[in-house]
Amino acid sequence: MMEEIEFDPVDSASAGAIGEPGKRTFLIQGRKQNVLVGVLVEKQQIELLASQSLEFLDSLNEEFPEEVIATPHDFEVAGVIEPIEPMFRAQSMGLIFDPERQLITLELRELPLEEDFINDSSDQIAPLEARQDEHVLRLTMTRTQLRAMAVRGTESVIAGREPCPLCQNPMDLTGHICPRLN
Repeated sequence: MMEEIEFDPVDSASAGAIGEPGKRTFLIQGRKQNVLVGVLVEKQQIELLASQSLEFLDSLNEEFPEEVIATPHDFEVAGVIEPIEPMFRAQSMGLIFDPERQLITLELRELPLEEDFINDSSDQIAPLEARQDEHVLRLTMTRTQLRAMAVRGTESVIAGREPCPLCQNPMDLTGHICPRLN
């Protein structure tokens, strides 16, 4: 059974990490009134979402000029809120722009989209009853909310462990043993 949650529009949307560098948990969250929902994501997903969102917003601005700019308050509420029990782990994400409403929806799915369910032996889509339960979270937001979320997501990614100057792997805070010194 598929469970869908839609916040249209969200009061706030956030992307970031909680925890110490090397032991962080990355999340995307949405809040509407008193309901806060979080979804686990990978660090690379936050990094990709942030860069793709900024490119997407810049390209939208050419056809649909943005009239409102993000304020310090927008960036403040785009930070991850603790504590949160994540609803699911996102496997796929997508951005959808509604030109009439001038809003963007971020869709997070627990399982890949239908075209990823092709059975290799018969090239047929697996029947719905053969699939696991799927969660979908849709966060509909303004462009300023998406921009603030993307910037905060980027900040969380670069706030991690410093890379080793030799191997470029993140240095372990308890002592880094570089493979290039072997």
